[in-house]
Amino acid sequence: MDNRIPFGALFINEWIKIWNRKRRLAIWATLVIVLIMVALAWQSQRQNFNSQQQQVAGLTQEISSLRQAMSAAPKKVRPSMRMQIQQLEQQLNSLKQNGGAIPSDSAQISSLKSSLSQEPSFQRGSTLEQIAVIKYDQAHGILFNSGGDGGWRLVGQAFGSSAAIIYALLTVGLVGDSVAGEREQGTIAFLFLHTGSRPKAYLAKMAAAIAMVWSVVAAGATATLLLGGLALGWGNPLGGQAVAVKVGEAALSNTHEVFPAVQVFHIIPQWSYDVLAVVLTMASLALVTSVLVAISRLFKSPTVSVIIGIVVVLSGMLVRLAGAVGMVDPMAYYPLLADFNGQLAQQNNSIANSLINGALVFALWALVATVYGAETFGKIEP
Repeated sequence: MDNRIPFGALFINEWIKIWNRKRRLAIWATLVIVLIMVALAWQSQRQNFNSQQQQVAGLTQEISSLRQAMSAAPKKVRPSMRMQIQQLEQQLNSLKQNGGAIPSDSAQISSLKSSLSQEPSFQRGSTLEQIAVIKYDQAHGILFNSGGDGGWRLVGQAFGSSAAIIYALLTVGLVGDSVAGEREQGTIAFLFLHTGSRPKAYLAKMAAAIAMVWSVVAAGATATLLLGGLALGWGNPLGGQAVAVKVGEAALSNTHEVFPAVQVFHIIPQWSYDVLAVVLTMASLALVTSVLVAISRLFKSPTVSVIIGIVVVLSGMLVRLAGAVGMVDPMAYYPLLADFNGQLAQQNNSIANSLINGALVFALWALVATVYGAETFGKIEP
């Protein structure tokens, strides 16, 4: 029995096995996911466009009515009516120019600043964040809302929000039965026969599973950008996005709510946000994969292994019901970018949701799963 079989050879062998068994699922599922994301964004864009057209029509009608009324109005009230018409015309022109319902950047900032005086100090973080993003866009010559839901922004939405859970579910389908499937088919005996180090074979299997998942994510991100750009426009890759948002907890009556901390955030361009979203998704799915492969080692039935994997992936949705105990579940922090921009903390009303906490929980589970899998893989009876 050769103990010197290179790890690279084992890795390539395992990757080919996954590809041969799962390539149709990987290709078709990726295409379906991308098409659904683009279709939903297109629908949203159409609704926004129709809303804008209705506002344009309403303003045009109001201006026309005021002009007709002004011709028959007393001379004393005509100046005020003329001023009102000018204001409506400015709003109409800005609406047509900026492609959104917001009159202008300056008007938006003015409106947000005026709302600050009506908000408690602990609730001002979100408003200040919006102001900072608009000022960032102004500094880079970007009109408010000019990015829209184009290809660039769509990538960040797909991988930086809870929508990324669909890639975790796809991961279950790709690698959730990686060990159990071989046990059921009897091919694991062949693997043991041709490798001298069973822990090394397990690590090669896990690395190949991670590589396959990463390939799917990279393909999905590229397809989302290209198809989104062709269908919706490319958007602006320099548009501002807030990350590194810290949150805090405030008592409201008998409840507690989590709010973005005041002026604790960082603005980066959209393309950086998209890259960060994809990288953090890959990191998350690498750790999820290590857990799924370890779960697959526990069962002889691929069906049971996949079902348990789905339950694990969806368990993060129950974190509110589990309370503080639920925060040890890595899926409570998925996706990691949503932790980095404070989104998950606000959704779960828990300041424990953060990028650092999520990364530590993920890493701990991955370490335990990897050690367990590698140590017990050799004890499987062929």
